[in-house]
Amino acid sequence: MPRFLVPAALTVPASPSRLAVALAAVGMTAALSGSANAAGPLITVRGDTNVRLVTEKVQWRVDGPFAQRDVWIQLRNPGNRPVEATLVLPLAEGEQLQGFALDIDGQLRDAVPVERVKAKVAFEDVVRTGVDPALVEKDEGPQYRVRVFPVPAQGSRKVRVTIASLGQRAACGWQHQLATPFDASVPALWRSPVRPVSGLPGWQPDKRAEGYTAATVLRLGAKPLSVCMPGTAGALHMSQSMPGGQSLHFVDVPAPKDTLPVRAVRAVEVVWDSSLNLGVDRSAELAFLEAYLLDALRHGPVKVQLSVLNLALQRQLLNVSTPKDVQRLLQQLAQIPSDGASTLASWRAVEGVDEVLLFSPLKETWPTERAAPSAVPVHVVSSQAVDAAKAAQWLKSGGVQVRLSGLDTAQALRQLANRPAATLRLGPTSQGWKAARLSPDNGSFRACHIGQQAQAPGELPIWRQGRPGTLPLPAPTVASQLAFWCGTWAMMDAQSRDATGEMTQIGQRFGVTGPETSLLVLERPEDYVRHGIDPGPDAPDSLRDAVANQQQVIARRKAEQQAGNRKMIESLWRSRQAWWDKDFPKDAPKPQPRPKAAMVEEAGMAQHPAPVAAAAREMRLERVEIGSAQRRADVAMPPPAPPVPVAAMAPPAPVMSVPPAPMSDTAAPALQGLL
Repeated sequence: MPRFLVPAALTVPASPSRLAVALAAVGMTAALSGSANAAGPLITVRGDTNVRLVTEKVQWRVDGPFAQRDVWIQLRNPGNRPVEATLVLPLAEGEQLQGFALDIDGQLRDAVPVERVKAKVAFEDVVRTGVDPALVEKDEGPQYRVRVFPVPAQGSRKVRVTIASLGQRAACGWQHQLATPFDASVPALWRSPVRPVSGLPGWQPDKRAEGYTAATVLRLGAKPLSVCMPGTAGALHMSQSMPGGQSLHFVDVPAPKDTLPVRAVRAVEVVWDSSLNLGVDRSAELAFLEAYLLDALRHGPVKVQLSVLNLALQRQLLNVSTPKDVQRLLQQLAQIPSDGASTLASWRAVEGVDEVLLFSPLKETWPTERAAPSAVPVHVVSSQAVDAAKAAQWLKSGGVQVRLSGLDTAQALRQLANRPAATLRLGPTSQGWKAARLSPDNGSFRACHIGQQAQAPGELPIWRQGRPGTLPLPAPTVASQLAFWCGTWAMMDAQSRDATGEMTQIGQRFGVTGPETSLLVLERPEDYVRHGIDPGPDAPDSLRDAVANQQQVIARRKAEQQAGNRKMIESLWRSRQAWWDKDFPKDAPKPQPRPKAAMVEEAGMAQHPAPVAAAAREMRLERVEIGSAQRRADVAMPPPAPPVPVAAMAPPAPVMSVPPAPMSDTAAPALQGLL
């Protein structure tokens, strides 16, 4: 039986009430704006250990549209035995984990990308030996998991996490929101090759390198900082050469400002993800749905196909014609508990609707097949961070992603109303182009072209009003931060096609952690050699030399073994060839060797004196005479007599009967008792 029930026709005879009244009825007092935590998600340690996390310092590197954040973390173990610590890294939307490092002998060692299964096998194998590995894996959504072993008893370990993000176009240039997801005051340092236009004050020339620096302290509960870097109002085109003759081209091009005409919505499907990963505060999503339906009612009644999704899909057709119906629907949704797993891929859009509102962070906690394409636009609405690769799969139908974090209801609704008329034209006819999303992001297209150095693109393919078109690109400028983002978007494209082998190659080539690649740190050179893992170009020279030496020793031993095996095979082959080449005549039979007994007897006769030889001759003659006599006796023996007939045989002798002895008087009663 379903855990909720919505009547088919909502006709509540009550006065119109705002969403706040509906939420108050179920005890929800959260703000309707749905503003996310300004400090962003916190890096935490899984609660099954007593390990404490302390953020030591933070450093930002900002250059044009690119930003990197390095976070130094100390893991402290107050217990009396070594333990394994698991860090949970929930990143904000648009952020990607770019690197990780673990302290080995007092020095931070960078992790290297390794195929996912191979990395996990190596980690578990090394853990059993009691040495220091670390493994970084990607979880569902924009979240990562870091396993560190061991954190010594009454001791600590240090790690460094590198997070990458992209700035947004603004009137001042490239706007960067520098989130501060920390639970304590942390010293921070900013570096930039040029002086920022606005934002964080106190920039000074860097005394150690070219550029500028700024230092401050990130205090608990402080608002996110903002820095604006100089930028261009037109298209941005950057290039970077890769080993093997490959060339990367990063472009950021302003999108055409025309939008699709707004049409009245007469039928809409509302997909409400009620799985456990949604949490309890969904007031921002309810507020958006309220504003959406009230706006749609201006053009007449709306048919709402309500689909509540967790482990099972429950559907109900609703007729919404008044604001009272909207409030009743919101009350029913607010009362639905968050429970169970999520199977988004099992959902299919119903026929006859104009568009779909999917209220979900796209976290599939139940393994299913890839989502099927939809014939109508699917708009992803969420107040949580959404995995960009998952969002790209759902938005292929022409929908948009509505981000509720940090926006009021009117701003969020404009994201849906102002649907751009131009989208990227990526597919088989546009080889080499990769992008996180087809629709413009904050008014501009972002994409990366991966090809040969002689194939520098001169235009960006797009769809405009349903027709193919292009946007011109300027001459590229050389940059060095493109590889990670080009690899990230190529990984998203491969993930949308379930190309596991391609995902593995991309992850290892560009250092991207994804569904098929992980980041791994090992301690000893022999661990890298035994599992066939390259320590990476950023590894210390001593480690690379030790690994190279051990690989040379193994290669030399293998070559020696192969050479010995080859010599043995060649020797056996020569013996076989010699046997085949040998001439064996077939005309005259070879003399047969004499029996061994005769040879021994002759040898004995030669060694003993004449009487012994004479005795031996006599014994042979005697054996011959005995044999001859036996044969003569067999010849002279008469044939056996025929058998005697049965009738002629003598009758058997009669059997004599002896009368029994008389029984005594005393034995008779005893015998009667026995009977």
